Formats: sequence, C-alpha cells, structure tokens
Amino acid sequence: MNTIQLECFLMVADCLNFTKAAESLKITQPAVSHQIRALEDELGVKLFIRTNKRVSLTKEGMQFIGDALSILKIANASKFRLSKKLSSQPIPLGIGCHSTWELSLLPPLIEQLSQEFAQFIPVLKLIPLPVMENLLEDESIQVMFSFRTEQEQGRHAKYMELIHCPIVCVCAPGHPFAKRKSLTQEELHTGGKFALCSPRQCDPSFFRVQSKLSSDHAATELIFEEGYEVIQALIKANFAFTVWPDIPISRDPALCYIPISGLPSLSFGISYASGEASPLLKRFLEIAKRHFDIDKKKSGRPLSV
Repeated sequence: MNTIQLECFLMVADCLNFTKAAESLKITQPAVSHQIRALEDELGVKLFIRTNKRVSLTKEGMQFIGDALSILKIANASKFRLSKKLSSQPIPLGIGCHSTWELSLLPPLIEQLSQEFAQFIPVLKLIPLPVMENLLEDESIQVMFSFRTEQEQGRHAKYMELIHCPIVCVCAPGHPFAKRKSLTQEELHTGGKFALCSPRQCDPSFFRVQSKLSSDHAATELIFEEGYEVIQALIKANFAFTVWPDIPISRDPALCYIPISGLPSLSFGISYASGEASPLLKRFLEIAKRHFDIDKKKSGRPLSV
C-alpha cells in the first residue's frame, strides 16, 4: 500500500468516475485502474462496483475512506516535518569545558550567538580533559577551551589562540602576599600552604608549570585538589594560595592576583574539530576572538605576545 494508491482511491471515490479521477490526478485512466486493482488485491476486498454505465463504492470501500484519509494525513504530516528547511531546525553546538572556571567564560559568547542564530542550541559538557579531547576527535563536541604550546598545537584538531596568559599568584586579601606588587619564584616558598590542581583536572601545559613551582616545597605544605573550584574555596578561607593562568575576565574580585617574575605565558584558546567548520562554528570563533580582544584592550594587555 502506498500513497499513490490511496490518492487514486479517494479521487475515484469522490468522482465515481475513473476518467475524471485520472484527469484530476493528471495521470492516465489505465494507471488509475492499475493502482485501484493493486490496492484491492492487497486489502483482499473489492472497493468499487464497476459497470459500463456507473461506478459505485462497495460497503468495504465506504468503510475504507476514513482509514485512507487518516493514513494520507499522517504520511503528509511526516513528509512536511522531515522536509523542513534547516533554518527551522535546532542547530546544536557542542562546547566542552573541564571546569566551571571555563564555563564562566561562555555566557557572553552564547548570548550573542543566540541573537544571531535563532535555532542555536548550546550543548555544554563539563567533563575531564582526556575525555573531552576524545569527544572532540570523534566530533561529539565541536569546540573546547584549552592551553597549548607550539608543540601541542594542531595534533588532533585546529587551534585558535585567544590570549597569552601570565602565571600569577592568587590569594586572599589577608594573605601575606596580597600587598605585593610582584613575586619571584623563590618567594613562593614563604607563602605557606600551596594548593595545587590534580593532573586529572589540569591541562598538561599548566600542570608542568605548577609542578616546577612546587617542586622545592615541603610535602606538608602541598595540597592537591580536584579542580580550581575547590582550590578557590581554600584561597577564600585564607588557608592556602595557588598559582593560576591569569585571564582578566575570569578574575574573582574577592581575590588578589600578583604577577610572578620569570615565568613564560601560556597560550589559551579554542580547539575545534578539524573538519569543515559550519557557519555557526565560524561565528562562535569570531565572537570569542573579538570578546577576548576587547578584554585585552580594557586590561591594557598587548593583543599579541
């Protein structure tokens, strides 16, 4: 049974004339007769009584009209839904973050993108970094924030730099470091408890810097925590200090950020799927780049290092 058979049946039932039905359907009369016979064979009943002078519906034919109308209605509705243009369908963008620190960077980007793409649906993933890299590689997500060195760029995905981040000391206003204009790496040894991010929750580029700075500290002064959110709670309690890549728009106004001399900056940006970028992804990258450029101008930081 197909929609052509049903359309022929309903047209003949309406006209009670095969020739007129064929004219309305813009097919030949033999074609209409063939479709009706095929439908009757499939149903196992006669739908019409045919004579030389007239055509009439059988009892089964009259009963089948309602079913035929319902089937055609469902088929046409499905066809309409499935043939809608892409502009009327949701357009998802998978965005990976491995900390709420990175999530905090997204609201202005999502807000502007949603104003330009009415069907944009952000699909946010908060997951450990190794898992996130696998999702990006198989394109389960399309973008993720990341730190990269020159050697690490472009291994499994494309990379767009947003900012060079100096490594700074982060502490509470009551900490001995809070009033300092800058610190040396050696002076970090005098700061007491040093909160560190575990390697599972930390980008490898930053973890190497963190490990170097903490290597000479007493083991009793080192505290490894699962993520910056936990570390931040200890800092606000003035229980410990930490070192962290400095991105001005992500700063907490309740904390102090002190430069550390002699440390290289880290490249922070967006890794994205290596395939052809969709218009939505391209626009997300443009918005992110402009947003960070504006922030660098406000902070007085050079646009390139």
